[in-house]
Amino acid sequence: DSKLSFFKHIFERCQKLPKKYLKALKHNKQEVKSLVYHLDFIRSCIYFGPKLGANCDLNVNRVKYCQNQIELLLLQVTTTKCMQTLETIDQAEVTNENDDTTFQVEQQQQQKELESKKSFEITLQSIVSSMNHLDQSEFVSVLDFIYVNLFNDLTYASEPDTLKNNLYKLFHLVATLACQVELSNQANRAEFVSFLERVFMIRIQPAFEFILELNDLKLLLSLLNLQHLIVSSSKYSMPSQIVISPFQIFSLIPFETYDSSTYFQVQQLICKSVSNLLMKYSNKFKKCAAMLSSLLMRLVNKSTWTSNQNELDSALKLDMAIRAAQDLDRVLTQLADFKKDFSKLAPYLISEYVTRATLIPIHPAVKPTLLNGIYNLIAICDVHGISQLHVCLNTGAKELFRGIYADYEKYFKYTGKA
Repeated sequence: DSKLSFFKHIFERCQKLPKKYLKALKHNKQEVKSLVYHLDFIRSCIYFGPKLGANCDLNVNRVKYCQNQIELLLLQVTTTKCMQTLETIDQAEVTNENDDTTFQVEQQQQQKELESKKSFEITLQSIVSSMNHLDQSEFVSVLDFIYVNLFNDLTYASEPDTLKNNLYKLFHLVATLACQVELSNQANRAEFVSFLERVFMIRIQPAFEFILELNDLKLLLSLLNLQHLIVSSSKYSMPSQIVISPFQIFSLIPFETYDSSTYFQVQQLICKSVSNLLMKYSNKFKKCAAMLSSLLMRLVNKSTWTSNQNELDSALKLDMAIRAAQDLDRVLTQLADFKKDFSKLAPYLISEYVTRATLIPIHPAVKPTLLNGIYNLIAICDVHGISQLHVCLNTGAKELFRGIYADYEKYFKYTGKA
């Protein structure tokens, strides 16, 4: 009894530590080492909570402990550029110092930035680990807390750096949850899908136009990566409105204005998401067909332009162009499963390619991959579509298409003969 009484006394004192730690964090006095100890204590309480209640008659509110970790995440400083840290440097004083002092200050700043980023990642992993030990009602309560509190300060009238910070936390946390939360039962799976639906429809869609205004590539790639992770997950199936959501966002990305390097990065994630959508949600495809057609027209156009031999003046650019062509070819190949929906639209995609290809020299290393995608489009065209291409194209494009179609019939077309 005396040992149990002593243990209860220590435990009650430890219960007060989260509040003290939050207060220290607000004054930028936390360290990574103390953060690890603090999160270890919280996770232990969550993991052993039922035993502490049954054997020691201790009240362990596991939801509140999870909420405490989320509050820690909100207070931690991190941005897409890992800038702006735990202390403010007086720039006037730094200017008056010599170069050595300035270098030391920069080194200290970089170290604090790394510690800040590390703290953010540690806290994220702790939240996921804790949520994996909650029962259904606790799991739902924590999801509601995340939704309300994490996005509560998502104010678009705020300073750009603040907005970037908040959006980054939004995308990174949701992506981590989507990948690592264990949805072991149907009830938790349904609740998590409902959470993602609210995030996408109410939070992410309105946020996207502000991402475009900020013109921050890393933030855009973070959003596209989040979409890719969610649509490719095998742990749950998303409702139709979430399946349509990526296409709505893709349609607004002005990638025609991007330089080749930026376009290749964006196109890679777009094609991966579209490929997964076509494989996993084929039964919901009809609702997305029109948006996908428009998107593919733009991708074929831009991918052809960025395959210009005169522009691919480095090994890195050429490698990226080849990979971009492969990603696009993979999507165009999948359209064979949707011949009924695309037989009348494929001629327009082919026309887009041959028209552009007559204006620029396509790099020999990229051309075979692009042509393979065009062959797959020809394969789903009906007779009227092929006739339309032979008749309606301008002279240069018509000659190019005639050669492509001859190669298709000679090398690509399936005849059923050995």
